[in-house]
Amino acid sequence: RKERWRALNDMGTEVAKWKESLSNHERDFRASMPKHIAMGLEAVKKIVKDENINGYYGPVVDNFTLKNAKYRTPVEVAAGNALFHVIVDNDNTAAYLIDRLSKENK
Repeated sequence: RKERWRALNDMGTEVAKWKESLSNHERDFRASMPKHIAMGLEAVKKIVKDENINGYYGPVVDNFTLKNAKYRTPVEVAAGNALFHVIVDNDNTAAYLIDRLSKENK
């Protein structure tokens, strides 16, 4: 029984370390992009979360994985800020998000 509690505690500690690592990487990632883009993506995420909007898939950069790290720089150079374009399921979702963002900026 003690072994199970110890194993559970160890797993909890490991999960906490991974969460902290993820948080640090996300912070570094946001710091690497232009401020206005980071603020825009955060605003969209907040709207999607607050209003429980379906059909939002996130920025392009979050929707693919490079199979080889050597292609990272060429992809970044070729795509540029398009990596931060938001993917949605249809035009209605896009229009709604754009409308909500424009209302918040007024």
